[in-house]
Amino acid sequence: MVNRLPAQGIQLPNGCSTAQEYATQLMTFSDRYRWLTELHVMDFITNEHWDLLDPTWRETLLPNVIEDDDTWFMRILQLASDAKSDHNWPESLQDYLSNIQKLTLERECYDKIPCDKIDKKMLGGMSGKKVHEVEQMSALIQSVAKPQEYSVLDLGAGQGYLSRALALHYNLQVLGVDMSEIQTRGAQKFDAKALHKSSPLSLLSTSVAAVAQPRLEHITQRVTPKNVDSILEKRDPLGNHNWLVCGLHTCGDLGSTTMRLFAKSDQVQGLVHVGCCYHYLTESDSPDRGFPMSEHVDGHTLGTTARVLACQSPSRWIDQPRASLDTFDQHFFRAMFQDLLVHKGLVEQASALVLGKLNKQKKFDGFVKKALERLEISADAISSEEAILYEQQCRNNRVDKKLIVLWTLRALMGPILESLVLTDRYLYLCQSVPSSQVWMWPLFSPAQSPRNMVFVALKSTQLSQKILVNE
Repeated sequence: MVNRLPAQGIQLPNGCSTAQEYATQLMTFSDRYRWLTELHVMDFITNEHWDLLDPTWRETLLPNVIEDDDTWFMRILQLASDAKSDHNWPESLQDYLSNIQKLTLERECYDKIPCDKIDKKMLGGMSGKKVHEVEQMSALIQSVAKPQEYSVLDLGAGQGYLSRALALHYNLQVLGVDMSEIQTRGAQKFDAKALHKSSPLSLLSTSVAAVAQPRLEHITQRVTPKNVDSILEKRDPLGNHNWLVCGLHTCGDLGSTTMRLFAKSDQVQGLVHVGCCYHYLTESDSPDRGFPMSEHVDGHTLGTTARVLACQSPSRWIDQPRASLDTFDQHFFRAMFQDLLVHKGLVEQASALVLGKLNKQKKFDGFVKKALERLEISADAISSEEAILYEQQCRNNRVDKKLIVLWTLRALMGPILESLVLTDRYLYLCQSVPSSQVWMWPLFSPAQSPRNMVFVALKSTQLSQKILVNE
């Protein structure tokens, strides 16, 4: 089975002729609504964020009279799902939503490729989502690596799910690397279980030049462009193989590092990569920063709240309306809690309140109790009766619904910001190795795996000629 690479390196929206032009439009649009992406949910009440919205937008999305709460909420979730407007909505709101539709990268798999099913003996520890990702990713990697007999460097290998599929199912030479010794040991444990159910020789190389060389090896190591060559030389001292570096949902800067390994190491000739966790990207003056990477996007900043927002997938909210409402309630609780703290003089309004994650609470007074405990503030600072009364006042004033509207409009910027991060990485790969070929497209089902954009980059022109390309 041969996977097919797309005919185009990147699927640009209508009106954009180059990736650079597309990145410029994304930066311009994100700057235009930076005031929206930089908002903090805890400040919603205290800083009167509702008043920042155009009055016509407020009236359109939260009219004075609504049929019933459930119908209204489902309409908001539908808006989050498709960003579509009605013809009678304010022109400025229609413009906002149409630009989001136009500028967001296509995320539906436009060419569903059949792939092998992973043998049950390799499924230990995998969720259904992970099985889907590993099957698709491993099939793609083997189709890129096999023609040139590339060995595979699996960066951020974790529990070794992808590494095992590549080594056991596709018979590739694989070096799985992770910075966590706990993850490495977990991968080795799963390897042993899979090997026990397989042929004792299935993890040994059949290469004459590498007698008794294990086909799959896991090590704990921090890999950088400076040390990658020495790490690979230990694995392949005779230099018989070139390498393909891969990563399945590499977190934050590890995704950027993966791309720099491809760009800077002569031993690394190929890349297959899917990233995630943009909120962990670093933004600094360092040349090793996570964002931006390309010369074209250099100088553009996102900020912490925008990076978190880039991980949002509002189109999925409608699939679980109850869970979505519960999440909004937790946001509402946080905003009310901060406002109470400020008005009671327990914190300064300008202070950045760090509350962290709390177990979900069904009632606001229960949330207040847990939050006060987390902040080490006396439990009687806000009484249960006071919390209940304040919540009722806020709900009577429809503050909860106002927050839902604003935060939905804000969340719609998430795919725009992610598109910018992805396009920046695409441009970096193109500029760093001008002779390389680079592709970026949706590999996984977005319903199963929202972070579904895969990068493939190849330095060898001979390799690309051996892989069928979609016309």
